[in-house]
Amino acid sequence: MFRTLITSLTVVTLAFMVSCARKASQDDLQKVCAHKLALQQASNPEEAAKDPVAKAVEKFKAEEEALAAEQKEELEKLDEECQAAKETIDSAEDVQKADADCNAKRNALLADFGKRAEQLKQDREEAVNAATEEKARADLEKAEQVEKALTECVNLLLKARTSSAKADCLLKAATLEAFGQCR
Repeated sequence: MFRTLITSLTVVTLAFMVSCARKASQDDLQKVCAHKLALQQASNPEEAAKDPVAKAVEKFKAEEEALAAEQKEELEKLDEECQAAKETIDSAEDVQKADADCNAKRNALLADFGKRAEQLKQDREEAVNAATEEKARADLEKAEQVEKALTECVNLLLKARTSSAKADCLLKAATLEAFGQCR
């Protein structure tokens, strides 16, 4: 009987100690959950998606460079044609007409490339604006997912009545494996 009494007293004492253990505060649990998310992200890094704004800028930069190269090539070709035409002309009056004709062609070519460059600039602005909106939506969605995960984690830890000692252990964990070993 004495043994039963001691066993019962020990069980009651242990139950009392467990129930009276200091519980972690909600702030501590939020820190624990943030730490857990950081460990999860470190162990499963997401493939870094390229910034959509940078993608759009890069795409249009390449197109602008191609347009500038095409313009330079066309102007050089026109200059060569004009120079070749002038070399075959004998009279000064015909040279002036050829110069005027070449200048008109050059101005028309520059005007055409100017329109194309302006359209490209406008398309670039529209693409950058769309990419900026897309990035903002994605960032907001990711922030909402993180907030939801944090809230769920904190609620689970509150329901489990996590002790302050366990919260300290969880905060000190350097890996997810160590995180899971805390009792």
